[in-house]
Amino acid sequence: FVTLDLEDRAGRSFNKALSVDPGHLEATFNSGLVEWRTVGLTDAELDRRLGEAERRHGRPARAALLRARWRLLVDDPKGAEEVFRAIGDLEGQPAAVRREFGLAVIGRISATGESNRLDQARATLEAVVQESPSDVAAVVALARARELCGEDGVAGEMYDHARRLDDSLPEDPAEVAATILSGHSVEQATPLTAPVQSLAAFGEGAVAARTAETAAIVIRRGDARPGRRIELGGPARQGRSMTLALGGTALLVCLENGPLTLFDAKTSVQMRNLRLHPGVAICVAASRDGRMAATGGSDRCLRVWDLESGECVSTLQGHEAFISALVWHPSANGIFTAGADGTVRLWNLDKSRCELVMEGHRGPVRVVSLSGDGTTILTGGQDGSVGVWDPASGQNRRWLRGFRGAVTSVTTVDGSVVAGGEDGTVRFWDEADGKSQRVFRLANPIQDVEAATGSRLWVAHGSTVSCLFAPERR
Repeated sequence: FVTLDLEDRAGRSFNKALSVDPGHLEATFNSGLVEWRTVGLTDAELDRRLGEAERRHGRPARAALLRARWRLLVDDPKGAEEVFRAIGDLEGQPAAVRREFGLAVIGRISATGESNRLDQARATLEAVVQESPSDVAAVVALARARELCGEDGVAGEMYDHARRLDDSLPEDPAEVAATILSGHSVEQATPLTAPVQSLAAFGEGAVAARTAETAAIVIRRGDARPGRRIELGGPARQGRSMTLALGGTALLVCLENGPLTLFDAKTSVQMRNLRLHPGVAICVAASRDGRMAATGGSDRCLRVWDLESGECVSTLQGHEAFISALVWHPSANGIFTAGADGTVRLWNLDKSRCELVMEGHRGPVRVVSLSGDGTTILTGGQDGSVGVWDPASGQNRRWLRGFRGAVTSVTTVDGSVVAGGEDGTVRFWDEADGKSQRVFRLANPIQDVEAATGSRLWVAHGSTVSCLFAPERR
């Protein structure tokens, strides 16, 4: 039923099994997985349920297998590997247990660079593949193990074998690994010298990262070294404090104690200052034609600017606390703002008034974004939820949950809603039906995410900007 996307029927079947045997391990795992996909059951709650079922019925090897599969599903190969320590020696364990152990170790090595237990994982996977030569995941994991051992020729042959088993796999071995295995999502990581506050798309294949050191660093895909440095002249509050404007030729930035400033996007030279946003400007966004910009800040006001003249042309009031984020309406004559008062508001610029107030978050709204096709508004809150809204009516379509802590960023990538949180996870949901798809785990809280090209995503976490490759998992 789950495979056929019939989660309701699957859930009823699993719940019926649990009514007969409340501690049934497989039913506990599968019912929890259905809830995780469909109603936002947290990772911690599914872990708790599995632990309770194991205490009822024992079966440590079977419980370890299910726990490991769960940790691999949520991109935690290190956690999956640690699960197997509870059962000790793997010799004589079922092939399924040995398989998950091999996948976990290879994922952990690729994610952390720590190569201990590589030989054991390779030997384990060789035995698993010999027993089940058509197991695509085991074949790919063994190919990756051969790569890590420097046996590129043998690894290439095994990747070819995996493609014969599944002809939809890509040609690039790194993309194959990211498609099949946990722990292989980080395509490149660029460490910077200060915490990253926000990201802004910066032309094809590049992103600008604003740091706490009052500078923006340009990072390009395919080059993990920090690139050109743009001195911005001052710090900013946490938030989307910079954006491309004037048709992509200029970078517009907010300063905590200074005016809005335009920089030449190619030369990094300061072009001119606009007037000061009273109080502290927290967020800025340019209109689709790049000629206008909007800012929000501590004065609770939305301010609209003409970038040619540098003048503020409209000031709109209504929020009862500071404005934390904003995005232009697809029609270009409106702006959505998110506030610490827990509301999202749509402002009609032609009529200079608020036309919609969207409520539902239990606390401050941290971020607001527009889907790529302009048909959906996305919000993220301090309450850990992502709201999906109709931009025309302001009606909430659904809530997406799973974070432990605040949502700090939200966007869309290839038909998926993608959000980052203070718990260090990046979570994906199907934009059409809201079903949870996958989770990436990084070492630090997520500050920002920015869609890239080709199923890729820029992620700011701690003092690092990473490019994640996120193809549809098999």
